[in-house]
Amino acid sequence: MLKLKAKWNHRAGQLTSRLMAGVEWTATGNGGRGTYYNDMRYAPTWREYRYDRLPWMHNMALYGEERVHLALGDHGGLLQLTAGVRDDITHIAGSQYGTISTVSPRFNLRYTVWERRDDWVVNRLSVYGGWGKSVKLPSFEVLYPAPAYADRMAFTPASTVDNKAFYAYSVTPFKPLHNPGLKWQYAQQAELGLEVDARFASISLSAFYNKTCRPYLRTSVYSPFSYRYTSQASLEGDFPIASADRLYSIDRTTGVVTVEDRTGQVSPLTLDYQTRNTFNANYTYVNGSAITRSGLDWVIDFKPVTCLRTSLRIDGSYYHYHGVEHTLIASMPSGARYMSDGITPYQYVGYYQGTAQGGLAYATVPNGSVTDVVNNNVTIITHIPAIRLVISLRLESTLYDSRRSLSEGAGGAPRGYVLDDPADYFGTPYTGAERDCYVALWPEYYTTWNQPDVKVPFAERFIWARDHDSQLFNELAAMVVKTNYNYNLNPDRISAYVSGNINITKEIGNHVSVSFLANNFWNSMARVKSRQTGLRTTIYNAGYIPPFYYGLSVRVKL
Repeated sequence: MLKLKAKWNHRAGQLTSRLMAGVEWTATGNGGRGTYYNDMRYAPTWREYRYDRLPWMHNMALYGEERVHLALGDHGGLLQLTAGVRDDITHIAGSQYGTISTVSPRFNLRYTVWERRDDWVVNRLSVYGGWGKSVKLPSFEVLYPAPAYADRMAFTPASTVDNKAFYAYSVTPFKPLHNPGLKWQYAQQAELGLEVDARFASISLSAFYNKTCRPYLRTSVYSPFSYRYTSQASLEGDFPIASADRLYSIDRTTGVVTVEDRTGQVSPLTLDYQTRNTFNANYTYVNGSAITRSGLDWVIDFKPVTCLRTSLRIDGSYYHYHGVEHTLIASMPSGARYMSDGITPYQYVGYYQGTAQGGLAYATVPNGSVTDVVNNNVTIITHIPAIRLVISLRLESTLYDSRRSLSEGAGGAPRGYVLDDPADYFGTPYTGAERDCYVALWPEYYTTWNQPDVKVPFAERFIWARDHDSQLFNELAAMVVKTNYNYNLNPDRISAYVSGNINITKEIGNHVSVSFLANNFWNSMARVKSRQTGLRTTIYNAGYIPPFYYGLSVRVKL
């Protein structure tokens, strides 16, 4: 790492300025061997992947920042302004995305209206705000993808030779596909705050808004693929070579299996095979729909009660999250491996509007979620100087906890169908107001193995097949995704719950202190009610509050 930084401080009257500029260069790499087996006898098909052969990532950052302080008025008024920008230039040798440059600006403003007004109820008042943009590059795995392999069983005879099993696979290597249209993810962050120092308490209140734009979304890409499969049936009947004398080999190019007679009495035989048409599943990264987060944080530090030597602090937060994905994604049904004949691999790929938030690459009925959480904590600290004892009690509570999975189409259009019977596939459009219902999601389009580039409108074809082609209807029905339970899309609100933590510290002399702590010290087993299911469950070991534990520590100051 190399750093070069320059500063220039200057003053003009009540104005103070500090200008800073710099450059940083870093290079990161991995000199480890990677993933490997010391003895390949126990993993003959393992594919070693060496980290020390990967290219290094080089990053150069150029940045500049200006800080301005301006004194105002006679009551300690002060205006503080900070503006900066940073340009990161990243290069990875051999990356298809080439050299990447990202610019991240930021702006902060703080205005102290007055300060040191001890004769007022409020002796200090400050307001502040800020805005910034931060760019997030794709991971190293995206910029320089590692190879992966798809293995498909091509031949497995029932018999073995010399107690050694014979397996043959069709192996397809692949890497994540380069997306030349991929744009860099960035977040816009804004914050407003107020700080008050009054006679009775110090108060801090801040609100934030964060919008993540163009988040990275991993999506599947399916390409038609054919391979040769040799079944056990090719060895049945009057096969001329006894099972104990069979020597198998497979052509790595064509996939054709040959059986030789170890006694030499029978000429080598080529086994009959079937050509299987299926899809190679690869993936690429695209830009998804925006995600928003907002919230409010508060802290109130009351002035200590002198006669009781006790202080009180109240702090908490409100957090809101909303994200709905509308990107069209490709997905194949996990439960349908074959067509109606039970032999032919499934021949269709569905294209769905959106997927579950969190980078899932397969279709789900929910394509987003909304969350609202209100937490509030109370901390009481009491000092007993006569015996040099400090007692701290903290109550942590969640007053409101609401979460819901969403299924929303672009522009607020319905997405999915409410089913009267969970075994059915047709119903009324799901609007989001329904409760206790099963919902089915249809793909917007589908493609076939024969015409992978032609997107067929699913709804039109599915309705037609219901009345005219039962076999096609059953095959298309495999692409319909349903909720597992009738409450999956219900709002879920958990009733309030609280946990208590205590810490007691005793000083012994001037050099030793002993502390006892207990989290969730009353070992709460209270029950909370879920609005989604209507059930009551205990918060004990449910992840809502920390588990009960305690400990003792001794500190010695020399």
